[in-house]
Amino acid sequence: MVHSRGLCPGSDSCALYSGCLRAAVVFFFQVSMPKTESKSRNHMTDGLAVIHDLSLSIGTSLNLEKETASFLRGLADAFSCDRASFHLLKAGELSTEASYGLSQKEREQESRSLLLSPLLQEVLSKGEPVNLFDPALTKYKSQFVAPLRQRGTFLGALWLARIKPVPFSEQDVTIIQLLADRFSISMDRALLYQELENKNEHLQKLNAQLIKVKADWQGTFDSISDLICILDRDARITRVNRAFSARLKRPYDKLIGAACHEVIHGSDSPPLYCPFHRVMQAGKPVEQDMEVKMGDSLFAASFFPFFDSQGKLHGAVHVFRDITEQKSLKDKLFQSEKMAAIGKLAAEIAHEINNPLDYINNYLFLLSDSLPPDFDKHEYLKKMEAGIDNLAALTRDLLEFSRPQIDVFVPLDVHKVIDNSLEFAGKYIHDKRVEVTKNYGCQAGPVMGSERMLQQVLLNLTLNALDAMQANGRIMISTSCRPGRFVLEFGDTGAGIPGEHIQRIFDPFFTTKKTQEKRGTGLGLTICYNIVCQHGGDMRVSSRVGEGTTFTILLPLSGKATQADGGPAT
Repeated sequence: MVHSRGLCPGSDSCALYSGCLRAAVVFFFQVSMPKTESKSRNHMTDGLAVIHDLSLSIGTSLNLEKETASFLRGLADAFSCDRASFHLLKAGELSTEASYGLSQKEREQESRSLLLSPLLQEVLSKGEPVNLFDPALTKYKSQFVAPLRQRGTFLGALWLARIKPVPFSEQDVTIIQLLADRFSISMDRALLYQELENKNEHLQKLNAQLIKVKADWQGTFDSISDLICILDRDARITRVNRAFSARLKRPYDKLIGAACHEVIHGSDSPPLYCPFHRVMQAGKPVEQDMEVKMGDSLFAASFFPFFDSQGKLHGAVHVFRDITEQKSLKDKLFQSEKMAAIGKLAAEIAHEINNPLDYINNYLFLLSDSLPPDFDKHEYLKKMEAGIDNLAALTRDLLEFSRPQIDVFVPLDVHKVIDNSLEFAGKYIHDKRVEVTKNYGCQAGPVMGSERMLQQVLLNLTLNALDAMQANGRIMISTSCRPGRFVLEFGDTGAGIPGEHIQRIFDPFFTTKKTQEKRGTGLGLTICYNIVCQHGGDMRVSSRVGEGTTFTILLPLSGKATQADGGPAT
């Protein structure tokens, strides 16, 4: 048995290995083979040419699996080996990465008992090549194991074996070691490339995850219906969600970098009540601290401190929640509670006034009949009667206000209700020489309601308009359709209502008729408003002083309605 060991070359240069290999080829060609043995010399020359081609093919691919399979197959052919295998060191243990000449069953068996190989263990422990020849061995009579190193680090081992009892010569060992060293360089490069590819693939996955996370975050940010903008320490906008951009009707890029107060309030400086600086000083949120008007909507503004990843206060998150409907419901609830309280009080007052008023009116009538014909103060009695009539009207309004009317609702043609109401008020309209124009734009959409109650509303609006106008004024009535709504607009060219009175126009007992001969009770429009609400609708008012007033009544449609193209009618 021959068992030899040797040190492998330590150079890291591919050029040096190629030069050594060429020198080995020349050495074998000129020295090792006698010139008389031309046939053997030619055979060896062919073999060395194969080895030289194998050397040149090393490192042509960065695919470690492909490179290793080609190298092992070439080694086995060049050195007449029955097996060639490559073993890589991983976590202190050698594992079979590739093999040539082994069956699938042999590869599976060897992978389970690989570390039990004395040759590999010796190479692993000493880091030196091992050349073993023993004809008494069961299968492989000749074996050679070469360590694979790169940059002074042990990478693995190359194992070659022959079944025939032909030992590996010193020349074989030298060339195989040279090839193994060159393969080590190629393998190291392939491993580095593979590691780089793995890292690149990992970075691509991380980048894809980052893009997805960013998209998910932006999608979540944009799906929030509240208006949100993120501010830096100077109160300049760094990010907004889709709702914010849509509400302000400004593109995203026009909002970024703009000062918050310029965008929200349209001012050169922040308002005095702005809580941004409080948030930046205390680092604590300020929720729904102020209300901000944007167009026709009202928003509750909140501020939340915005910290970066190091916990440093970076700015603030400004959130606007639309409270228009909430505010409207709150106002309606307050109005309902107020009306209920006033209604109860009104009923009690009306009851207490009505009985004495009947007595006074009866006795005044008796007194008037008992006076002599030559009594010259009858005008005093007429003024007393007018005062009693005013009080009687007040008590009637109080009772009507305190006890909401109950009537059967039926499908109505609102246009006919309007025409009938104007006919009832025809004498007053004629006496005031007022022109009435009508423009019915909604095609007789059925509205569930009480004709008597809606006529009361229209008569009240007509009489109020006549009181507000001089002679030769004009009343404009128009109808239109909105989704699920019948819209009636009643306008006049009267004196108009001052802005400070608009908010109180439907309040009980509020009246501007204080200087006229017949003082108003302040309940007419309140009763009209209540009637419209009983119909499930809404009543609004707009006015310009000196130009006139328009009341808009919205009633729910009970069926399909279409917009008409009919022109105005008078």
